Amino acid sequence: RQFLKLLPERIAAIRQAVEQQQVEILARVAHGLHGGAAQLGALSLARCASSMEEIARRGQLREVVEWLPRLDEEADHFREALQLEQRLFGFRQDLGDEPFGRFLTMARASLSAMLERIAVEKAAGMHRRLAETARELSGLAGSYGLVGLERSAIGLEESVVRTQAMPDAVFLRKFEEVAERARRMLQEYPAG
Repeated sequence: RQFLKLLPERIAAIRQAVEQQQVEILARVAHGLHGGAAQLGALSLARCASSMEEIARRGQLREVVEWLPRLDEEADHFREALQLEQRLFGFRQDLGDEPFGRFLTMARASLSAMLERIAVEKAAGMHRRLAETARELSGLAGSYGLVGLERSAIGLEESVVRTQAMPDAVFLRKFEEVAERARRMLQEYPAG
């Protein structure tokens, strides 16, 4: 919990060090972020912080700037995975192992079916139906603690409603990446 609580401060410190061109502070904060993330198993976040530390030690601040969006993305992924872990752990505690296993099987099937519906509606150009399915998906994702997917589904729905058309390919590709990550996290969670 402490790491998660301090994560926004560490990212802000990295941004500030970049803005003020403080290479040593940047390298030190990135090093600490790398170590904390690695200890918690947030390996993508740890690799990102480690890369930023190495680049900072070489004095290439412009290249570090290019890594900032990835750092934010990896931090979001970590938060989402931790929230899912906490939500599912709570469900397991409340339900017990056997009912939880059935719940997890149902959750995986529901999410997969919803994502399949979105793929079919996208391929068929059914933008109004896609907006409705995205709304359903945001509720489903929120109930499972898949915050990134919930936000992405809300964005998909809003985009379709606003434009009365299919979102552009870049938007859809980003949505699909978020959806696949959420599906994979749910799939990899141990049932027993």
